[in-house]
Amino acid sequence: MEQAYVWILSAVYCLSVIVLCLIDKIRIASSLILLSLSVYPLVIGLVYQYAFPSTEVIGKADPSLPYGIGGLLLVLFALSFTVKSSPKTNRPPSPMRWVLLYAGIALYLLSVIVPLVFFYSPDTFGYEKPMPMLGVIAHISLIAVSTILFYLASTRNSRERPNLMRKIILLLAYLVFFIPTITLSLILIYAFPGEPETSYPTAASINLLAVLFWGVTVFFIGRDATAKLARNQQHGLPASE
Repeated sequence: MEQAYVWILSAVYCLSVIVLCLIDKIRIASSLILLSLSVYPLVIGLVYQYAFPSTEVIGKADPSLPYGIGGLLLVLFALSFTVKSSPKTNRPPSPMRWVLLYAGIALYLLSVIVPLVFFYSPDTFGYEKPMPMLGVIAHISLIAVSTILFYLASTRNSRERPNLMRKIILLLAYLVFFIPTITLSLILIYAFPGEPETSYPTAASINLLAVLFWGVTVFFIGRDATAKLARNQQHGLPASE
């Protein structure tokens, strides 16, 4: 019964975020996304403390970095409630916003594929054995660039649909984009290929920096929508986000 309650609450939370995005409540939706993102690094930290596998370990199962990343995301969650106006956030719409969006998606897909190749088929890149840290570096680097492209795309909106790109990016980030990062970290902890079974907790922790990149992107997208709300209120316009 308790498990059913958890699933129901999770479904309600997820649907709430989706609905808030669709009805232009970008500030609230981004705050809830930041809160949910903070959970995953904290869970990895708990894994290190209470559920770490009894396998050969390369690195140190130190929960400090996962807890630190989760804590920073909680700080961003708290800061997301601060309404602060800023210079114009919407640039004139152009086909470039779609180019930036698709380029970000392409890099995101590469951020999933390239680490898996380093893990499961390292000979593709000329290595004889799996290279966990190279896979992590590739993942973080590609995610960093893709989040920049997503943010730039989010700033290009029209008066008619001022939050279209923000909605698309927030929903993709919440429903899809951060999942491979968590999956890769769990592979490094529990299911990394090779004999004997080996866990790479340090690499798994560093990999979680990608979640922080998503959190920063979500925070700034929400901040831009918040700034737009503040400007509208200052000029007596409808206070829609």
